[in-house]
Amino acid sequence: MQGIDLHQIFSFVLILVLIAAGITAIAKVFKRPYPIALVIAGNIIGLINIPIPEPVNIFITEGEVFNFAVITLFLPALLGEAALKLPFSHLYDNKKPILLLAFGGTFLSFVVIGFSSMWLLQLSIPAAFVFASVMSATDPVSVLSIFNSLGVNKRLATVIEGETDRLTELTSDH
Repeated sequence: MQGIDLHQIFSFVLILVLIAAGITAIAKVFKRPYPIALVIAGNIIGLINIPIPEPVNIFITEGEVFNFAVITLFLPALLGEAALKLPFSHLYDNKKPILLLAFGGTFLSFVVIGFSSMWLLQLSIPAAFVFASVMSATDPVSVLSIFNSLGVNKRLATVIEGETDRLTELTSDH
């Protein structure tokens, strides 16, 4: 790719990381779940028209960069860390609700989101159910972070963590 200034890309990514760290720190000071604060800040940043040089924009939005950075580096580290902390005995003791949520709950969520997006967003059937398949999976990092900050019952946290780890294991074998 011609015209890529790695200094600009590094500067832009560093600024975004610093913003995320600052928002996380502020959320912790106010004893609020930081994933929610990060989502709100991300939405605000997305709505603001930030002048990004075109080569930087192309580099960041390219499929290969996203796949490498997010799917290959960040996602396995976040999901794997949650799976390593979960004791097998807790997982075994809660196998029925975990399996029910991993299969039944995710399927129900898939169907509801699919039909809702067809009706509310006027998406075609294939687009609606592709969207539903992406949105119906649980985000264990955010959920567990919110659970920890709210002091939720340990058994409920174990069930949710086990369900997301089992679902992640099943879907990552493609």
